[in-house]
Amino acid sequence: MGVGWFAANPRTDVVLPPSLGTSLAVAAGAYLSAWLAGWTWMAYNSLVTLRQRVRQGWSNIDVQLKRRNDLIPNLVALVLSLAGHERETQEACAALRAQLSVTPPGRPGPDVAPLAGRVIALAERYPTLTAQSGYAHLMRELGDTEERIALARAYFNDIATEWNTRLQRIPDRFVAALGAMKPQPLL
Repeated sequence: MGVGWFAANPRTDVVLPPSLGTSLAVAAGAYLSAWLAGWTWMAYNSLVTLRQRVRQGWSNIDVQLKRRNDLIPNLVALVLSLAGHERETQEACAALRAQLSVTPPGRPGPDVAPLAGRVIALAERYPTLTAQSGYAHLMRELGDTEERIALARAYFNDIATEWNTRLQRIPDRFVAALGAMKPQPLL
């Protein structure tokens, strides 16, 4: 008995009522349609979530760039002001030393009271005139900021690569086309 025998001799004793066959076909079609709609919904929502992560990655880069733009001018101004005060103090001390070095021993030197008062006032106003530590702090902050930017860019590139891959994979490609989702360029 081959397959051809069944095709040539169909069973005529089992006949489904027309309404039951139609009902089964409609039920199967409804089930497949519901499954396809659910799958499309789930795929679309996962793509939307991934798109939000790409946007979050870009936002992280933007935050770090703003941090750098806010941080660097403030630190530069701080270091320059400290360097200016330190330069004033060093110049005042150098002038005092120069005046004292030209004075022969045992003779009264130049009047150092105004200059000494100025040096003391600067020292009292700025007890820690340390431009060198300010420069070191500036360099640490710059390095830290650049590292944060690099990490944010790496995260963005990772998530954008995943996004672009999902947009090219089948069947996500068709769902992405329905949502007009576009690939994201890498940095």
